[in-house]
Amino acid sequence: MVLDNSFAAGACVFVLVFGIIAALRVVTNPRPRTPYPPGPPGDPLLGNARQIPSHHMHKRFAEWSTMYRSDIVHLRVLGQSMIVLNSYKAVTALLEQRSSIYSDRPRMTMTAELMGFEWATIFTKYGSQFKKNRKLLHHALNPVATRAYGPMQEHWNLRYLLDVLRSPNHVEDHVRRLGSVIALEVAYGRGVATTDDNTFVTLAQEAMNLFSVGVTGGWLVDFLPSLKHVPWWFPGAHFKRIARKARPIATRMMDLPFDTVKASIAAGVMDTSFTHNLLSEKGAITRDTDEEDLIKKNAATLFGAGADTMVSVFMSFVLAMTLHPEIQRKAQEEIDAVIGRDRLPEMRDRKDLPYVDCIVKEVLRWNPPGPIGSPRRVMEDDIYEGYMIPAGATIIPNVALCHDVVEYPNPDAFIPERYEGLHPARDPHACVFGFGRRICPGLAFSSATIYIFVAQMLATFNIEKALDEVGNEKDPNVHYISGLISHPSSFDFSVSPRSTSSELLVKSVAASFSNMHFAKMSAIIPGFI
Repeated sequence: MVLDNSFAAGACVFVLVFGIIAALRVVTNPRPRTPYPPGPPGDPLLGNARQIPSHHMHKRFAEWSTMYRSDIVHLRVLGQSMIVLNSYKAVTALLEQRSSIYSDRPRMTMTAELMGFEWATIFTKYGSQFKKNRKLLHHALNPVATRAYGPMQEHWNLRYLLDVLRSPNHVEDHVRRLGSVIALEVAYGRGVATTDDNTFVTLAQEAMNLFSVGVTGGWLVDFLPSLKHVPWWFPGAHFKRIARKARPIATRMMDLPFDTVKASIAAGVMDTSFTHNLLSEKGAITRDTDEEDLIKKNAATLFGAGADTMVSVFMSFVLAMTLHPEIQRKAQEEIDAVIGRDRLPEMRDRKDLPYVDCIVKEVLRWNPPGPIGSPRRVMEDDIYEGYMIPAGATIIPNVALCHDVVEYPNPDAFIPERYEGLHPARDPHACVFGFGRRICPGLAFSSATIYIFVAQMLATFNIEKALDEVGNEKDPNVHYISGLISHPSSFDFSVSPRSTSSELLVKSVAASFSNMHFAKMSAIIPGFI
């Protein structure tokens, strides 16, 4: 992490004062007799701040793990300890087996307190409020409830396939809309997801771009929270100006779709979603403002957390198929043998398409959408493998363990077959969706969404390298943009229907597919949610 340069000349006095405070922290908190985990030496005041890169930091963390021959690495930034976990063994031992003390969150001053994203339930401290949030989200996204979303996921995927047929040169745009509308409908319903002007999609994209800036910016105020009191007009206070811009957008993202749902319920409009069903249980406008606030915050988190992640995974799949036509053909042969060519794969077919499921796993492992797992805060002193982990330390699960050469030989290669046979590789879902008490509650839903995208795309389209002006294949640019969500930078590829019959199949199925899929959802789970 390269700390932001927002405090240049005009803020040197603050850096000096708080640098002294950081130094005093070190002096008044001497190293314990039990040693800290190994890690790179740092500067006297900044610690390792200048050594942590602002981009692709997961790779540097993995390099340090190899360099110091330790699956956990200790870093210090302005007197605060950070512990990076680089193996399944360490993650399992600490985040799962000792989850009672490893489930808290560190303070996120910039993003939560200043930018206005305090409503995001991922920032909730471990305790009673955290448990209330998890209960609501689990109710909506547990594996049983997820089955009810199948018709909705298939509906939007069909809309996506139609969009690709109509404009195959804009696949990335179609993918981005697909990820957004699925997350919107789950959180707020069909009425919100189908607005003609894309108000909610555009708002969410703007808000989540700012959210990413806040989380990944390496802001000095996150390490010295007292700096939040600096006025926005103060020379060098760039971080306060960013926060000032972000706050109304963050609030609008939480309020606007929620208020739209409340208005539709009051008008007697029927719909099915996380928000509709919970508000309907409490009455269209609940008298309990705390309860309503809880629903609002969880709905916004559900929407915000889902869209960008799906887009990253979808485009990673397209990139993988562009690079590996032989894998694509093998999967298409499996689909043709099991499903045939006269219908599309459905959710119920997943267990009968093991190779397609292997592709889903490998897409997640090959380039995880979130290469740095959500940070934790250890609540009391702990010892792991003879090393001290001090209370209050920030714990970072490094998702780069999806590229652990022990778990996944030749980790940079895309090899779905690694999950086959008598000794399959470890399922990477846990690596991608988290561990312990803070595992992503949307794991089952997200996995199903990815599966239906992959299966139906393979069944109906060929994904190939683009051709240059003289007909030669162009190798795609394989580069991932670093950030809160890592995703492929733009690359050249070509998409075309596998056959005329494939094109007709998509059109005929889409024409007959009922827009009333939410009735099926309520039928599967009475009083859904």
